[in-house]
Amino acid sequence: TLPSPVSQAEHQMRPRVAGPAARRLARQLGIDLDNVQTPDPTGRILSDDVRRTFETGTSPANVSAHPSVATPRARRKAKEMGVDWRQIHGTGRHGRVRERDVVARVSQSPAPTASAEPSPTSSGKHVPATRLRLTVAQRMQAAVTLAAPVTMTTKVDAVPLVQYRQTLQKQSSDSKTPSYNDIMIWLVARALRDQPEMNACWFRNGIYHYDSIHIANAVDTPSGLLAPVLRNADQLTLFQIAAETFRQITAARTGRLVQGDLEGGTFTITNLGMFGVESFTPLLNLPQAGILGIGRISEEPIIRSGTVQSGFILTLSLTFDHRVIDGAPAARWLQSLSERIRNLTMET
Repeated sequence: TLPSPVSQAEHQMRPRVAGPAARRLARQLGIDLDNVQTPDPTGRILSDDVRRTFETGTSPANVSAHPSVATPRARRKAKEMGVDWRQIHGTGRHGRVRERDVVARVSQSPAPTASAEPSPTSSGKHVPATRLRLTVAQRMQAAVTLAAPVTMTTKVDAVPLVQYRQTLQKQSSDSKTPSYNDIMIWLVARALRDQPEMNACWFRNGIYHYDSIHIANAVDTPSGLLAPVLRNADQLTLFQIAAETFRQITAARTGRLVQGDLEGGTFTITNLGMFGVESFTPLLNLPQAGILGIGRISEEPIIRSGTVQSGFILTLSLTFDHRVIDGAPAARWLQSLSERIRNLTMET
């Protein structure tokens, strides 16, 4: 028989009690117990109820009446960890997302499914990670567990690139000649402008296309890896890019970068060519859908007009998020960039 209206009201008014295990799990998942629905007639909340709420993303009417907000610290932490704070259940007042909610959500992501991390197999010394190292570790782990990364590699005739920079060196009146990396940033920005599907990210079960092109440039510093961002890179001249990267690299290596220098990137470039590395597999800088790895320029014989000549070869490695873009359009983007390098002249 159907319950009477009176018994329904009595059921809704019964006190909601959660056991220690349910409370502990709710804290770990960042779930407000007031948001948890339970079929138990006594109103007792079990761990399964908390887990079901987390998996289904259900939320009560009294929380939805308030707009989802997050503290500044929570927003920064979410950006560092490559997650969307809007998809996190806040435990603060009116569902406000706090920093610990972000950390709890990432800790419960599919990444750490192993029961325990491997232990050292021999004697040694344990060095606690710095805050920057922890952030890098979290972002790198997220790049392979929260996305669908695929890497493709190509070799490009770099003779025009080498000749282009040699001409710049002869024409420059000071020591701030654009580097090979500056030239690549300049070319990548234009390739993204012409084929914007690579300038995107995965967001709320869909593809989010950025309106602007902000390129993050990976920089090795004494403290660790940083990636300052060149804003509106497609609107800058080559020499403007060179001046800004010089400023950012200097600031990064002397600890003078401001938070704004590290935010808002839509695509990343990382260059290991100066270390003699030919190719490598760069990891995504989430939530961005693409990152370009630049290898060394090597002197190799190449075939031109049926004859073998001395030349230069550059290896490029593109890692992309397969949730956002398929292999063929990603390959076309890399092909377009390669053509820009091969056709590079002072009139470009």
